Amino acid sequence: MRQVLLIATFLSILFLCSTHTFAQTDFRCGTVIPHDYLESQKRAMPGYFGCEQINRVNRKISVLFQVIRDSVGGTGVTDANLEQSINRLNEIWAPTGISFEFCERRNLDNHQFNEFVQLTDGEDMEAMYYEPNVINVFISATVNTISQGDVAGYAYPPGGKDIVHVKKSSMQDPEFPVLIHEMGHFLGLLHTFETSTGAELADGSNCTSAGDLICDTEASPTNNPADFSGTNCNYIGMPAADAMGNFYVPPSKNFMSYSGCGCEFTKQQYNRMVEQYLQIRNYLW
Repeated sequence: MRQVLLIATFLSILFLCSTHTFAQTDFRCGTVIPHDYLESQKRAMPGYFGCEQINRVNRKISVLFQVIRDSVGGTGVTDANLEQSINRLNEIWAPTGISFEFCERRNLDNHQFNEFVQLTDGEDMEAMYYEPNVINVFISATVNTISQGDVAGYAYPPGGKDIVHVKKSSMQDPEFPVLIHEMGHFLGLLHTFETSTGAELADGSNCTSAGDLICDTEASPTNNPADFSGTNCNYIGMPAADAMGNFYVPPSKNFMSYSGCGCEFTKQQYNRMVEQYLQIRNYLW
């Protein structure tokens, strides 16, 4: 019975996929995956490959929303927006048993952080407002990172700070998958088009050591949102072949792609997030 319920829950997530797409300039991600983290994951592969079921851990993680006011005191984000975002996270992560609790909202009066520039504002903002042992979700009008410039958000992967930072516009529509995408990074997922680990072959034969280190996500050669159709999210970019001459079929509906219509995680992505939580972020409880 438990397995049937898990399968039903997983299938209900898949049915959430729709043609709801978003302006790609609002979806770019600024998360940087440290080299040491990537190397450690390649050397010690966890046991989530080949799993036919989703591993579960009954843990609730507290989320502290920190909304930065603008120069006239406005926040641009309602309590309902935040509650809907938490509900959406819980809906998506239900197969894992990980849940998120809206523990508090704080409105920050330092409006200079509303147009956030990581290079000049990052250390000051974190020193003033960072709370340990919760997920700090900072929300500002703009987010400018050191590595990627203007982005929709970024997160620190396991082993880093307990911070996810997103734009206000991404919180105003609960279907906008930016917070989900960044929470995926927070719990150890890489982009489906990751190449820092090496280029994944189209047939997935090197999936344990290249690409996103996940074997049930299709290999992807592109991080260009324009390569996906805005109406049905099919890949419309130029045909791309790997080093063996095989053509890629990039994933268009995965939350960790740049298609802009992400609506699903795979079983191994779920299992990786559970493993990364238990091994590295289990103090969040």
